[in-house]
Amino acid sequence: MGGDRSSALIVNTIWSAIAAIVIVTLRISFRSYRRQFDVSDACITLSLASSIAQDVFNLIPYIHYGYGKHAAEVPKILRTSATPKLLFWLNQIFFKLSTGLSKLSLCLVYTRLFQRADIRIIRYTRVVVYVITFTVVTYYGAATFVSTFQCNPIRKAWKTATHGTCIDNDEFRLGTAWINVITSFALVFTPLPALHYMKDRRPEVSELIGLILLGLAHTGCTLTRLVMNMMRYPPDVGDPQWTNTPANTIAMVENNIGIVAASLVVMRPCFRFISNKLHGRPGQEGLDNRRRRQKYKWQAERRIE
Repeated sequence: MGGDRSSALIVNTIWSAIAAIVIVTLRISFRSYRRQFDVSDACITLSLASSIAQDVFNLIPYIHYGYGKHAAEVPKILRTSATPKLLFWLNQIFFKLSTGLSKLSLCLVYTRLFQRADIRIIRYTRVVVYVITFTVVTYYGAATFVSTFQCNPIRKAWKTATHGTCIDNDEFRLGTAWINVITSFALVFTPLPALHYMKDRRPEVSELIGLILLGLAHTGCTLTRLVMNMMRYPPDVGDPQWTNTPANTIAMVENNIGIVAASLVVMRPCFRFISNKLHGRPGQEGLDNRRRRQKYKWQAERRIE
């Protein structure tokens, strides 16, 4: 009944993490070089750090403790170890933290993007962005708190034999999955009407719309995981180490792709800069320097005359 699922999780976690690291490094390096580093960049940096921690917490059980395999194939000393449960508890905390920070970063980008224009559609967009920001901060802040203190005492989360009580984690995951889907859809589609209105005035807005729509990859992951949670798929056959692996795999990709999507929105200038360098074009900064040199040369010639 199915084989080892650990390799799929390991491969997908690693490639999506590498993609997130590369994109965020490019974003932070370029914006720091341009002296444009702001709070949204700090949020995405913290989100990436949390995501890397979460990836490590999730990979260790699959690499060293036999997760992704059927329980019968795993030695009892590994199967009964409390360490994977501790790592999955930490994984839940850092998943909420990382997801909330990446979405907050995107909210802050939208806030800056729409802060000046006083057209009705942009005013409405600002209000919606404020509502999304409030939802992201309050829900993911509360979800991080609940994940941390899901059991009383806390250690019962990984030492299941401890006397105490815990929340229903299945219902909590389902609720979080709904919020993930709703906020992901909202962050992709909220700015589009205002940007569509602006694209005739600013041609580069069309490229920005394309980058925002790439966020639908993240939305697809959140929606897939929501459906799996609602349908209880794969069905629980008393083998959670094997059964939960597909949902965990999607969650890892979802979080890392969310960071990539939140970063791409501000990276049009970075990609343009790289393209200009690769093709030998001067770019805006080079053009500005060239104009400045020509101006100084013209002024010098006038003085000689």
